[in-house]
Amino acid sequence: MPLKEASAREFTREEVMQHGFPGDLWIIVHNQVFNVSEFCEEHPGGFEILLEFGGMDATDAFENKGHSRHAYSILTKFYIGEVVASQRIGDEPPQMISNEVVDSSLLKLTNFPFRASTCTLRRANG
Repeated sequence: MPLKEASAREFTREEVMQHGFPGDLWIIVHNQVFNVSEFCEEHPGGFEILLEFGGMDATDAFENKGHSRHAYSILTKFYIGEVVASQRIGDEPPQMISNEVVDSSLLKLTNFPFRASTCTLRRANG
């Protein structure tokens, strides 16, 4: 999900904290800043959860909810910048897994003969 662009704006955590109110709601997820003001009414989990993390780092809450790839794609629409380098926490944002990678031969069961034969035996005896 890295969205950083050459012209991405950088914000301090203090700047983000100033935007924690209905109608002016920013959150941080994986050191990326999102203005979710326009998404509050549409958020499936309700407006209150976004407001609870408004102006704050919502990475743990976002990850602990097990959001889908679709949720990540929705979030990207609200990207406005990055946390300044000196205030970043943890690693870079996780990379989105594309269908191309998932379908690649690197992950085919037949590339692992022992596992493939075990699965075949289980199906035959099944």
